[in-house]
Amino acid sequence: MGTNRLKYQIFYLAGPMDRIPDRGVPWREDMQEFLWDELEAGVFNPCDKPIEWGAEDETGRRWRRQSIKDAAALYEAGHIHEANKIYEAVYENMKDIVASDLRGVDTCHAVILYIDTSVHMCGSYNEQTWACLLKKPVIICCKQGKAGIPDWLFGICRHEMMFGSWDEVKNYLRHVAFDENAEHYKRWRFVDMDKVYGKHRI
Repeated sequence: MGTNRLKYQIFYLAGPMDRIPDRGVPWREDMQEFLWDELEAGVFNPCDKPIEWGAEDETGRRWRRQSIKDAAALYEAGHIHEANKIYEAVYENMKDIVASDLRGVDTCHAVILYIDTSVHMCGSYNEQTWACLLKKPVIICCKQGKAGIPDWLFGICRHEMMFGSWDEVKNYLRHVAFDENAEHYKRWRFVDMDKVYGKHRI
């Protein structure tokens, strides 16, 4: 096995959370273990944020859901000012969560995006777009297969980084990490992190 190009690189794990029962925890934990154990890479997991602010929990999610229902009822009854005060509170609650997630995209070297087209996704597409604008690699795994990936993404992401299974994603990342001729597609910018952290002196 050759030099590991992805050692110490940080991966952001993007995908649906709000509208699925398992919150997207299982696939993130699986990929996290793979990245840690096989590639010695870092992980920014939004289900278990390595950051002091903008964390999410079930109490906050229940509060937002109930608050939005209450605001909708007030709005329907004509109490628009009162409804908007609740919506403002939801905004205040969410803005740090969004900011911390986007900070994770800023910090990472690459994004792994899980898509399930049967689930409404919002923040994940925002994170993916931000990563693409920053010219970072976005590796996509789609539950419905590569052919199920929305057309728009073919215009902003590299199709060579789109897959229909986690095994394909892992094999691709092994290729990028260890194979002699790994194509960077003007996205991968391999950094010698041993040199960054002074490990090359050992």
